[in-house]
Amino acid sequence: MEETLEPEVVPSRDCPECGQPAMEGNHPTPLCADCRQKYVRYPIPVWIRIFGACIAALVLFSLFTFPKDLSVGINLEKGERAEKAGKYLTAQRAMEKVVQKVPGNIEAEGHLLIDAVYTQDMETFKAQYAKLKDRNIEDKELFSAIEEAMDKAGGYFVNDSFTSFMTAHPGAPPSDIEWASYFDKNPRDFYALATYASALNDRKELDREDSVLRVLLSRDKESYIGLELISSLLREEHKPDEALIYNDRLLRINQELPYGLASKARTLLMQKKDREALQLSEKACQLGGSDDIYSQSTLALAYHFNQRPADRDALIRKLNSTIKDTSDRGGFQYVLDVISNKEKFRD
Repeated sequence: MEETLEPEVVPSRDCPECGQPAMEGNHPTPLCADCRQKYVRYPIPVWIRIFGACIAALVLFSLFTFPKDLSVGINLEKGERAEKAGKYLTAQRAMEKVVQKVPGNIEAEGHLLIDAVYTQDMETFKAQYAKLKDRNIEDKELFSAIEEAMDKAGGYFVNDSFTSFMTAHPGAPPSDIEWASYFDKNPRDFYALATYASALNDRKELDREDSVLRVLLSRDKESYIGLELISSLLREEHKPDEALIYNDRLLRINQELPYGLASKARTLLMQKKDREALQLSEKACQLGGSDDIYSQSTLALAYHFNQRPADRDALIRKLNSTIKDTSDRGGFQYVLDVISNKEKFRD
């Protein structure tokens, strides 16, 4: 039986684009050399070029701005956490970085005002108040916290009523009767109460000073100046155990208050807890810096009781050459008198 042979179908190797013979080789699509080169160099559509350029610009923008935005966010979060933990110096430094990078940021500006009150940085407080007094603060929680800080700050400034009262007594200090009359009319003038307490201390009327300070603290439990004065008074009366209660109350408000740490260090020295006092003194100096004479003087006292005369004397020489303010000089002289046994500090 004859087999029917069908002709073999040979696939065309002509270029489907132009009909020219295709290039030699095992290419999936038979194209001539010219057409293959044309397709390899096919122009990229304009819309793809534009899209790619936009992506590149976005990447470059992110490279330059993302670190800044990240830093701002980190410092803002760090500052708010520090505030909640009662570490207001850390909070203030974080908020200052945010304000420096993003001037006009209401959230950071508001928190910086609050922090400045709790660190007793009245210059920063006044600057922030000037920036925010005409701004609309929509965050109710922040606004409430600012109002609370503003109310607290009022106890650190002289008001018009107290200025008039003191002006009316230019030749001699007001009498106790005149003070009492003033407080009847201005019971919440905490600055005046603290001023009167200091006057009583100068007169060595310590029992009456104690009474005035307790009135102040009954009206403002978180009065920095009230807590500072009464802890100092109780040490003066050689009551360190009681003084320590008020030291701790102050530090519960702000754990990083240099004066609070130094004051507690002095109380611990009076209790003969010298090593712990030294650690607190060093921390106070670290936070307060070289301009904080009270903390530096406390450290000199701590060196003395920890039997470190070389460190004590070096610090005393440094302070002697740097102290300019009369009030600082008086406080420093007290430390010198304790060291030289002219003042009895502890039993």
